[in-house]
Amino acid sequence: MEQQFLSLFESAKTSADAAVTSSSMIPEVHRCVAALAQLKRFPVISSRVLLLTPVAKQVECLTRHPVKMIKAAASCLLYTWRRKLYARHPSIDGKTRLTKSGGVSRNGTLIVKMRGRILGRVEVGMPIKTVKNEEKKVRSILVESLTRVANETEAGLRRAVSSRDPICVAADVESVMFQKMGAFNGAKTVKYRSVLFNLKDPKNPDLRRKVLLGQIKPEKLVTMTSEEMASNHRQFENAQIRIKSLLKEKKAGQEYKSVDPVES
Repeated sequence: MEQQFLSLFESAKTSADAAVTSSSMIPEVHRCVAALAQLKRFPVISSRVLLLTPVAKQVECLTRHPVKMIKAAASCLLYTWRRKLYARHPSIDGKTRLTKSGGVSRNGTLIVKMRGRILGRVEVGMPIKTVKNEEKKVRSILVESLTRVANETEAGLRRAVSSRDPICVAADVESVMFQKMGAFNGAKTVKYRSVLFNLKDPKNPDLRRKVLLGQIKPEKLVTMTSEEMASNHRQFENAQIRIKSLLKEKKAGQEYKSVDPVES
């Protein structure tokens, strides 16, 4: 698979070079963009490949390509790789540089490193401090939970599921959780645990699938109640319990009214 990855990259690079020198530029541009899109969807991205080969460096060169379509596709690919590595490897150092963005608001730039080598920077909506054990656990549970969807999905949805990258989706969910809920401590710990519990619940594949497919956006996920995140079966059981409770209260009220005040 690693060889297939490198071969696909070489195809993209060859087309990018040809787009500059060839008289038939448009076909080469489309071939390059298509190859970069395939690299973005490639199921396995190894940090070893990026560290020991010139792939990442050469893709970074393509972000300065004179053809805007190639330049944009290369930038998108690099961003995806950086998010994947950040989500996949808890050993990556996550540090931020604060930059003012008007008024008192601030944005953070996540510096993604492996073995001391900077692989890139990812803009996030809030400063992220050095990764703590709790934050590593959040990331690990998100990745593990969303990766399980491929083995839980019925045949009719497998194609849609295979087109989604659980690593990238997990990174997006984690980023929104930190932005909306703050650090994994204090009062927010309960909400973090609620989201993680429901995502990894063996009896709740529906929630995992909906999050992976984008049917439930990360911004929506972090605002849902425990009942809203519960499995369809659990929601049905809760509804039945509420109905039985209402019927019991109604019956008790009718019996109370039927009692003769004189006899009582």
